[in-house]
Amino acid sequence: RVRYQTRGHSPMYTLRNERFLSLYSGMLTPVTVGGPINALVFMSNDGIKECFYEMLLRWGMMEPPAPSGLTSSLDLSGPKLPMWAVMASGGAAGCVGTIIACPAATIRVQQQVRAISAHLTGVAGSPATTPSSSEIPKRNLVPVTTVVRDLLATEGVRGLYRAFSLECATNMLGRSTYFGFYEGFKRAFGRVYVA
Repeated sequence: RVRYQTRGHSPMYTLRNERFLSLYSGMLTPVTVGGPINALVFMSNDGIKECFYEMLLRWGMMEPPAPSGLTSSLDLSGPKLPMWAVMASGGAAGCVGTIIACPAATIRVQQQVRAISAHLTGVAGSPATTPSSSEIPKRNLVPVTTVVRDLLATEGVRGLYRAFSLECATNMLGRSTYFGFYEGFKRAFGRVYVA
């Protein structure tokens, strides 16, 4: 995708010139980090929803559940949290997920920027003209280990969290919308089958 966005190389061009495995170049970070991020976000969302449920119950803003053996506020047959609480818990969970997502995004962007800047500078470090597509080497991503080592050496751990506030705001908006739609669709179209 980056080659297509930055160089205009179509997937077919990439396949012809770099072979099939090049389509999977740069996937290590997203694949290895995606699962833990989602697990952390969903776990956080459940916990925060429980806190909202208890808080709203204590403040009298929700009716207590009927004594039908309801074991959790997350039980679909029980009382529903207001949508603002669902979206707020999703947003807060998105911020928690940023703890893992921010370093992954920083590493990915650094890899892309370093690969592109390697083409735009001459051998002695002087800027060169924008190269034509035939002059751009086929494999030029900087390894993840190199990016992490350089960031830690120059900026410490803070370098991995350089854009944390922006990443947190983005994830908060995205996850609140995601969990809001998810809960809305569950309420509108879901059915609960009780044995």
